[in-house]
Amino acid sequence: MKFLVAAAFAVALASAPAAHADELDQLAHTVCSALDQSPTFATIEAMAEVGFDEGFSGEAMSNILVGSVLNYCPEHTSLLRAYARS
Repeated sequence: MKFLVAAAFAVALASAPAAHADELDQLAHTVCSALDQSPTFATIEAMAEVGFDEGFSGEAMSNILVGSVLNYCPEHTSLLRAYARS
């Protein structure tokens, strides 16, 4: 499952550096879909790993993950907060 989440996220991230609004929207939906399927710390870590592999900084990945959750799937806010505190 972790591989599938990472693969889907990698596809979404591929166009993010030069992203338009539609691409960022797709990226946010990919984040939320991954968390819907597997709301775990491992999923958050898998998405971050893919972002780092694509050249994103830790700050950029934090912004992507937090922005996605806050704007598109706030039901995962408590998971993201727990992860940040761990």
